[in-house]
Amino acid sequence: MAARKSTRRPTALAGSLRSWVPIDADYGNRGGFDPRFLGVTVGLPRADGKRVKAVDLLPTLAYQHFSVRLHRRRKLAAFTAVNISGAERYQRTGRAEDSWEVDPRAAAFQTTQPAYRAPFHRGHLVMRLDPVWGRKEIAERAEADTFHWTNCAPQHRRLNNPWWLSVETHVLETARVTGQRVSVFSGPVLSIRDPWLHGVKVPLAYWKVVAWRTPGRDGGLRSLGFIVRQDPEVRAAVQGARAVPRALAFEDTPIKVQGYQVRVTKIEALTGLRFGRLSTATVDVFARPQAGRTRSVARGEVGADQRVLRGIGDLVVE
Repeated sequence: MAARKSTRRPTALAGSLRSWVPIDADYGNRGGFDPRFLGVTVGLPRADGKRVKAVDLLPTLAYQHFSVRLHRRRKLAAFTAVNISGAERYQRTGRAEDSWEVDPRAAAFQTTQPAYRAPFHRGHLVMRLDPVWGRKEIAERAEADTFHWTNCAPQHRRLNNPWWLSVETHVLETARVTGQRVSVFSGPVLSIRDPWLHGVKVPLAYWKVVAWRTPGRDGGLRSLGFIVRQDPEVRAAVQGARAVPRALAFEDTPIKVQGYQVRVTKIEALTGLRFGRLSTATVDVFARPQAGRTRSVARGEVGADQRVLRGIGDLVVE
């Protein structure tokens, strides 16, 4: 009897890899990020017109339950935005090798496999499982969509796991346990000071802003922002590659890769993006008065408005 032909298609970049769910080529059926998902309007971040101009960003790419907006010159996402429904979890069983694919809608503006050499991982900006909810067809399409290069950025292996993964897991598991709806924005901090490595300027930090509504109280909108850094690891990789670190200054003080909970306004200042109501002191959990806030233990690179996270339990969630 003839062998059954596989429905999984090989990646164009490495024929040995297979995607366990093929990417749906009909991009017209994607709704993308829903700004009304929380019951109040939480729109996509906007360029501030100074650090980041609207012309720097490509039109928004809609996927299943999330959206991506690419930076024209950096060929990485300026930001991603995903809706998570904790009460509608869908869980697949089994999985094959990862297969990353080019989105044909912005083929010339994506950073692909040649940039992802050791010690850097292909870091999901929208976590693989974040948009995976709803009925089977929708959930599996969403999971496959997270494997577009548009949703990828170079993350040092130490940042990718455990720090970035720990924060992602915390947000997703909290949403699932509480059955809440959550909107999450993520992206790299894109700076002119980022060093070149393997043909791409590697971001020195990544940010995330989480938005939700408080259940059983006043239904108020809440937000939480944080940054995860990879400064010393990137610098070590650059020096090991015998590259010229033109973007690095001697007065910079290296610190270990750590997560820093920050005010959303801090992320706005670093990224040139605007988050609307999510950055106001009445909405941003970290900006609201708290007793016993820990002062930063890192000097030089971490502001007084930041709190070092020694473990995932240190995240302040209300």
